[in-house]
Amino acid sequence: MTRNWLFVRLLEHPASAPGAERALFPSLVSELVDQVRSADTDARWYFEPLEGRPGPHLGLWLFSRPGILQDARRDLDRAAAERGRSVVWDHYEPPMSKYLDHATVDLAARLATASSDLTLGLLRARSACGPLESVSGISVPFLHLAQLTELLAPEEGVPFLFQCWQHWSNELPAQRRAELPVLRRPALERALRQLAGLRWAGAEYAGHWERYALTVRSLVEGCTTTAPVSYLLFDHAHLTHRRLGVDVADEALAAHALRTALRTGVPLPEPVSALLARTPQPV
Repeated sequence: MTRNWLFVRLLEHPASAPGAERALFPSLVSELVDQVRSADTDARWYFEPLEGRPGPHLGLWLFSRPGILQDARRDLDRAAAERGRSVVWDHYEPPMSKYLDHATVDLAARLATASSDLTLGLLRARSACGPLESVSGISVPFLHLAQLTELLAPEEGVPFLFQCWQHWSNELPAQRRAELPVLRRPALERALRQLAGLRWAGAEYAGHWERYALTVRSLVEGCTTTAPVSYLLFDHAHLTHRRLGVDVADEALAAHALRTALRTGVPLPEPVSALLARTPQPV
């Protein structure tokens, strides 16, 4: 059955305070995503923070049957209008030049769906507990990268993390980039100390991470694409961190710290689901 992509830009309100759009996002798209997926179990969706001519905004992609997408467009227009937000519908073609073939494009979209499900689930849970904030520190990207590295062959882990550190640190100012290697050892020690007290702790958070981990592992183990798995996971890791609100300096430092851990034999933390299920101890 024919399925198409639908792409919309969710524009920031000019008077919005920092973080306001992230706080609004779950209420704006949660019901929409649930409706699309209940009508089409093989639907895909994902979102990304974007820059461009309209200024900072969120991009939302939906992949489903035409009739379902038509209903989704109508419902999102109405929901955005009720909240005083503007949406801009735009044309979208899958990035074949980036992902080489249709199988790789499809796998990238499925990974993006898993990542967006994780982020939306965490945002829903956090909005029920208090104000929404971006993730600070390296413990979350450190754990996420450790999780992804376990999906690679043993000899691929260190080169994968070097690629992550090299590319992500290139986005930083020269002085900040030069500081990262000096900070990696303290960062590793700090990350390992912080793991038991992650802000996103508790059974509900752990459930989101566990479902995400199982989904990504299943997708990677069934991979038959032209592009190497490490290439897809590199792109996937960075986009996941952007969705979670991780600063690029923190993800670069996390990659460098984890690479140091693998090269020096520092024991890696427990699986992320177990860590997030643990109750933080009083300081």
